[in-house]
Amino acid sequence: FGVERQRQEIRLDTNTPTLVTRYINGVVTGNAAFAEVRLPLLSPRPGSSRDRIALTGAMRRETSDRFEGHVQTKTLGLEAWATEKLLFRATYSTAMRPLLSYAAIQDVEPELDFFFDTALPDGYQIVPVVRGGGIPPELRPEHSTTATMGLLYRPSADWSLSLTHWDTKFRDQITFISAQTL
Repeated sequence: FGVERQRQEIRLDTNTPTLVTRYINGVVTGNAAFAEVRLPLLSPRPGSSRDRIALTGAMRRETSDRFEGHVQTKTLGLEAWATEKLLFRATYSTAMRPLLSYAAIQDVEPELDFFFDTALPDGYQIVPVVRGGGIPPELRPEHSTTATMGLLYRPSADWSLSLTHWDTKFRDQITFISAQTL
């Protein structure tokens, strides 16, 4: 079990003409509570120190001033030693990544953009956009889920061979999309 508190402070004040943003000043904070567990299901073989089958799990609940509410992530795992030299393993996990602190503490940068469409009377439409900075109130952290399956073959202490399949899906990605693409 554990708790964590983060505080990130960024101060930038420069007159360098090559920087898009010359002044940034802010602090972001976050709090988290987490727990991890390992549950042996089948005890070690005689003369071995590793469990033949074990479940693992972890959970984390996090709040931050970079997003509203809280986010909960979890990991579940299973490992099974078929023999002293062959391990099968699988995991399922969720993860999150909030907006970067650098972007979150900048001032909002609204501007006008346009897109072309031959169906419009003038052939184009002007739309307001936010180019960067600030945190829209409805913005949630990026989320992902990952499932893995694999095996590890260790014939000796000198070498091993592993094979793992990953399947990762992202949701709510924070990215830039042009008005024309939309």
